[in-house]
Amino acid sequence: MRPGLQHRILVRPARRGPVVSLLLGVTAALAIAGCGASVGGVAVDPASSAPALPTTEGSAASSTDESPTSTPEPTTEPTTGPTTEPTTEPPVTTDSTTTTSTTTSTTTSTSEPPDPAEPPVLAFGQSYSWANGITVTVAAPKKYTPKDAAESKKYGKEFVTFAITLVNGSKQAYQAQELLFRADSGGESRGRRYYDGGLPSPPEISLVPGQSATWTWAYGLSTSSTVAVLVAADSDSEEVGYALDGTGRTTKESGSGSPLAEFTGVQKLGGKFTFASGISVAVGTFRAYTPGEDAYGEKSPRYLQTTLTVTNGSRETITPTALSYGLAEKTVQRVQVRARSQKIGSLPEGRYPPGSTFTVKIAFGLSGTAGLVLDVRFRDSGSVVFTNLPAPIYSTTEPGAKTPTPPTSGGTAPGPVSDDIAVRGAAQVAFGSKITWTNGVTALVSKPASFTARNTTRQPRGARAVKYTVTITNGSREPITSILLSGVVSGGFSCESVVDSASGVGDAQLSVEPGKTATLTLGCWAKDPADVVVQLRPDQPFDVAWVSSTGPQKPRSVAASKEAEGDEAERKLGDTFVYASGISVAVRTRSAVPVGAVAGDGTTYLAVEGTFTNNTDTPFRLSGWSPKVFDGDAAAETFYNERDFIGPASGLYLLPGRSLTLAQGAILKQPDKISVTSRDPSYEGPTITWTP
Repeated sequence: MRPGLQHRILVRPARRGPVVSLLLGVTAALAIAGCGASVGGVAVDPASSAPALPTTEGSAASSTDESPTSTPEPTTEPTTGPTTEPTTEPPVTTDSTTTTSTTTSTTTSTSEPPDPAEPPVLAFGQSYSWANGITVTVAAPKKYTPKDAAESKKYGKEFVTFAITLVNGSKQAYQAQELLFRADSGGESRGRRYYDGGLPSPPEISLVPGQSATWTWAYGLSTSSTVAVLVAADSDSEEVGYALDGTGRTTKESGSGSPLAEFTGVQKLGGKFTFASGISVAVGTFRAYTPGEDAYGEKSPRYLQTTLTVTNGSRETITPTALSYGLAEKTVQRVQVRARSQKIGSLPEGRYPPGSTFTVKIAFGLSGTAGLVLDVRFRDSGSVVFTNLPAPIYSTTEPGAKTPTPPTSGGTAPGPVSDDIAVRGAAQVAFGSKITWTNGVTALVSKPASFTARNTTRQPRGARAVKYTVTITNGSREPITSILLSGVVSGGFSCESVVDSASGVGDAQLSVEPGKTATLTLGCWAKDPADVVVQLRPDQPFDVAWVSSTGPQKPRSVAASKEAEGDEAERKLGDTFVYASGISVAVRTRSAVPVGAVAGDGTTYLAVEGTFTNNTDTPFRLSGWSPKVFDGDAAAETFYNERDFIGPASGLYLLPGRSLTLAQGAILKQPDKISVTSRDPSYEGPTITWTP
């Protein structure tokens, strides 16, 4: 499986010519010559027993079919070896360099020099190096017993394991799973790979030059008395054979060598690599990371995070979903950590035109910081590994490739676009002003007006119903069929939507053909009808636009708190902390009541509020706020009550100069001993503990 590379395996079929002649042709010739075995077997004399194999215990298996890297069965007869069946007369044999020819009436033997173009058949335990620098050693097979006897029957009658050691002596990164491997028995009986999760597996991350790895594969065979193996570095490399009676020696392929079938670059961590397509990937420095509350992965002694920056220097629009990656620590793959609230491991949405850039924050659990290899692949472009291992050669771009020059007519687009036309147009305007995206789509939002809603079951305390119209004119070439993506903030609080058919207030279903106009009437429960901000976009690829009662606001300049660069800080409830990002937060509490709560049982109900203010000149997306509230030494039970403005709010942007309050309910027995811990909304600042 390929690493978080979203676990992708690159499968390449081996070429048939050398496989047929080596594994079958020579095998048949030696067997009929009377050696008592194929080239892939031990010498089996009818009067003697087959040599015993060492044994190894098995583990639980899966029902996965045979290895995807196995060589296809030949469709033609082998070009070497006998053409007719032998008689019952004992054949005449010579030494291992003799080729024997047999007919139905006579048996003769002739000695010919080995074909220099055909690799030797090695004895197990010997090594072979291809001219490209990849070296393989296949240890002698060991008998193996699968634990699931019933399941294993379809794989073969007998089972063996092979310990495979691979050394990357090439000048580029190499994925061990590129190795082509086939095990046979009985001359023409093809073995089947038996997948056992308990056996050491090949590394899923590429090996940098100088790295080595050893793993074990299990195979089911018709018999373990004759075992043959064919192996090749990749589909462009010649195959080499291994056999129990192999006569070759540890050797190296002649010639100056050729590059591997697929080029994989090597770059230092913190460096940048450019593919031939023009797309470049840069990796920032790894630094310590503390998983958020919603993070998932595996528990590790430490966690590190970094940022991948992808720049589209090609002439095509790209999508972040083409990016995949994985990390190994000394050839051991590490588990990626994902945390939606921290934007860790989440790919950005949309499409990115030539000249644009996007970033992805990634994190992994590790045991140390040495020997890191980050494998990055961009679909249809190629692969590169970033490492802090010493490598003899570092690549900055694919060799011999000319980097395309992106078109300059449109300049550098800073965000996502659709397939055909850019739909940028993010803006902050006042109600009644037109918003125009660059693909010709426009929106006009009317000023919210109060109305009397008949459906008041979800009306928050102190809020009033307001409604407004959104008029979309589709000046693009494509129809718009979607849910209008929108959100409303009023008086610094997120607003619940209102659907009231009696008042003509409906849902946000949008359908507009090219050249047509559609108008939606929407509503919400506003905390302050005089202060309303509506954010919207007609569909996912569009940039967000904002319409407000006052238009854009100028942020005030504030200095970051002195602990902003640290790991922890303390504040009193009601105080303000300014993060290095420029976002400030003040945490306070107020009385609140959960739905259905009964007073008088000695329980205190509070709303823990975090008021965030954007002191930067860039819209900031709040993915929610989940503080840890402690009732003395124990975690407090939480609750939500939308009628009291207590509930999660995700996907809302905090505009420059504006504030937004998010609240979480807490059920307490010791309200005088409350403490609250929270993080920067960008999840890069210190953890702050707030106390009375």
